[in-house]
Amino acid sequence: MASAERHYAEGRLRQAALICCAILRAAPDHFNAVSLLGIVLCRSGHLHQGRRFFRRALDIRPNDAPTLDRLGDVLYVQGDLAGAIALYEQAIGISPDFVAVHCKIGIALQDQGKTKEAIAAYRRAIDVNSNSPKPYFNLGVSLRRDGKFQEAAACYARAIALKPYYPEAFLNLGNVLMDMGRFPDAALAYRHAASCGPEARSTAPCDQPSSQLRAHAWTNLGIALKKNGQFDAAIDAHRQAIALAPDYAIAHNNLGVLLQDRGCWAEAIAAHQEAVRLDPNFGTAYSNLGVALKEQGLIHQSIGAHRQAVAAEPDHPKVHFNLAAALLMAGEFEEGFSEYEWRWKGAVPGLKDRNFSQPQWDGKALGERTLLLHAEQGFGDTLQFVRFAGEISKEHGKIVLEAPQTLLDIVRTAPGIDVVVATGSELPKFDVHIPLMSLPHVLRIQSNTIPAPIPYLAADFQRAESWRHRLDRGTDLKVGIVWAGNRRHTHDHHRSIPIDALLPALNMRGVHLFSLQKEIRPGDREALDLFTDRMTDLSFSLRDFAETAAIMSALDLVISVDTAVAHLAGALGRPVWTMLPFALDWRWMLDRKDSPWYPTMRLFRQPRPGDWTSVIARVQIELTSLLIGRDGSSLRASA
Repeated sequence: MASAERHYAEGRLRQAALICCAILRAAPDHFNAVSLLGIVLCRSGHLHQGRRFFRRALDIRPNDAPTLDRLGDVLYVQGDLAGAIALYEQAIGISPDFVAVHCKIGIALQDQGKTKEAIAAYRRAIDVNSNSPKPYFNLGVSLRRDGKFQEAAACYARAIALKPYYPEAFLNLGNVLMDMGRFPDAALAYRHAASCGPEARSTAPCDQPSSQLRAHAWTNLGIALKKNGQFDAAIDAHRQAIALAPDYAIAHNNLGVLLQDRGCWAEAIAAHQEAVRLDPNFGTAYSNLGVALKEQGLIHQSIGAHRQAVAAEPDHPKVHFNLAAALLMAGEFEEGFSEYEWRWKGAVPGLKDRNFSQPQWDGKALGERTLLLHAEQGFGDTLQFVRFAGEISKEHGKIVLEAPQTLLDIVRTAPGIDVVVATGSELPKFDVHIPLMSLPHVLRIQSNTIPAPIPYLAADFQRAESWRHRLDRGTDLKVGIVWAGNRRHTHDHHRSIPIDALLPALNMRGVHLFSLQKEIRPGDREALDLFTDRMTDLSFSLRDFAETAAIMSALDLVISVDTAVAHLAGALGRPVWTMLPFALDWRWMLDRKDSPWYPTMRLFRQPRPGDWTSVIARVQIELTSLLIGRDGSSLRASA
């Protein structure tokens, strides 16, 4: 028997099995030979035969805890979790100090979704041996799944204290620190996971992490660094992961997303293409490839990639939503707005179904019913889509609009609206409801049938007259400007323009600028102060959108980046020039200098990513031409 055990220990499984068989021919109830043969068969992948020999061993020694444990392992691998747990519990009944088996019970219970019972099993293992790191590690896993992040982090820290070179524990510690929003601490934990502990030395008893585990750690480090705003370091981390595991599709996909954020579109596309080559069923990577292609203006290739994403992950809301954006940009409104409905299934962070007991409106005539329209997402979205209220067939019905407080006075002027209420206020009785941005879908709007009875919003006459007197600058062209959007917007860094690049270009004799920028950023205030002779800051007067509308009525032109102000100007029918980044929002479509949404709007697009210089130069030329057309004289920009 010693010879068989030696062969097994040295990896010669066939020789070990042959010796065990020879022993059993002479002594059929030789426990050690039966048991070892079961182990060899299982290790060779013959679980069913191994299971028979373990049961035979238990016939010989019914209370042998190691054999009960081994048979439990076989049942666990074969998916019989309940059977495995029963055998593990038998083993514990015989050997209560069997720490590893307590942990296996916890793992099987966790796999059954019984998190609280799993936690209890791990705590029993710790009671048996508080110096074993494995129960703390497993307990941390279950506590994290139970949402107890602080306790989970403490368990991983304890496991590491007991076993300082524990890469899996460092990796999981990083994960729970990410859950807690502690991104710098998570990054440090991931670095330890990638390097096998804080001070790995050749003399240390270190579990050297596999290349795959290290690649996983580097990838998660990249995610943590991105969350911490360290984009270049995040890119480097993902490249490290790929160097360790070139076939790691997730790392290629994440690298592609980071490169998109940096505007490196060609490299981003290549990274996503590699991700889907490695994993043809990686729907998210197809979707990200589609986004990158869309941002490059390759809209038909983008739609193709998004369709592959939907085919790979048909229940994934985000891939449907990204397909919607590509279709809408291409002018395919019917399918696009249908796919856009996936935003309510988790595609848009923070957007939650209202769960009204009343049904959602299906587009049929209201008759005597009251319809609640409720605003969603941004101010610009509400201003753009409120136009559709006038398209609803009411007969004797009524339309109530719920919108943010700052929009109430202006949206009440939209056609078709009977009552407006502020978001969060008590709602009047209604029979059916619909989110505002679902109206094009139920009304089956096409790109060439966008209702544009411009203006469909109106400024208060008395307020507008008051502003005309206050803003009178003689013969000067009165131009309102907005150069930045909401800093919290995901793509603000793409759509906002540095004020010190824009103002000098618009500083012309014959032009007086009025800042319609609601939020003046600290660095912008100093720049504004340099242009006080030809610039009036109205930020303190912009108390709501109705006031902004009244001010716009007193201006000759509005020049804005892609913000709610541009939508307001278009809805009011005011001349508005909108400066757009290369990476467009879907509503501005492709290769157009005008907009079917707003007939009085002109679009000035970046010819390449980040190129505001060209946009500003074209705006400057057009503004100069406008001045020349007004008085026939040649005007030049002045310092």
